[in-house]
Amino acid sequence: MSGRADRPQGWDWKTVLASSEAGIWLRPHQEVRAAVPILEAMGARLVLDLGCGAGRHTVYLAREGFRVHAFDVDTGGLVHCRAWLEREGLRALVCQGLAGALPYAAGAFDAVISINVLYHDRREAVARAVDEVRRVLRPGGLFLATFASTRNPGYGRGACLAPQTYLREEAGRPVVHFFSRREDVVALARGFKIRRLTHRLGRVLPSGRPAHWVLRAERS
Repeated sequence: MSGRADRPQGWDWKTVLASSEAGIWLRPHQEVRAAVPILEAMGARLVLDLGCGAGRHTVYLAREGFRVHAFDVDTGGLVHCRAWLEREGLRALVCQGLAGALPYAAGAFDAVISINVLYHDRREAVARAVDEVRRVLRPGGLFLATFASTRNPGYGRGACLAPQTYLREEAGRPVVHFFSRREDVVALARGFKIRRLTHRLGRVLPSGRPAHWVLRAERS
């Protein structure tokens, strides 16, 4: 991994999990919970948690009986994820790397889940990561992801690196944010059949009320 501040390096999970907002990052996102019946109905077994962080979705999906691969750029999050799995007597394959170069075979997964992850890079890198998701999904596989919206309170804050792209301090480290409009998400999802694209406001935090696009798509 590069040491440059404007390259993806993940959150400082020790700082995050010691904060007052730690509970948010230990509970599964409502969109992931809602996806479980869909995954079951399509017969999905092998799921990639892309950007697993501290492991909230890896653990949740493993509890639900899926075979999970947990993938993240950050060592600290992966350490926490492994320890959490061990405490619960659950299994998942845990791997470190970059989303733009996934170490998996084409068509390997039935589903890829990526919540609050893919937009932490410049637009061209986000596009490469989405292309990698398409590569590792089987035809008809499910892609569930969130993208930061230009209506997010963080939009326009920090150092501007490129259009709609800002570097600012978050979770103990300088983190890149690419903010999307609806048409940006549609363009990024080329090669997928979009089944649902909605704009979602999160609960109010000290920093404001987060806003994200939620994409549910099928690999063509």
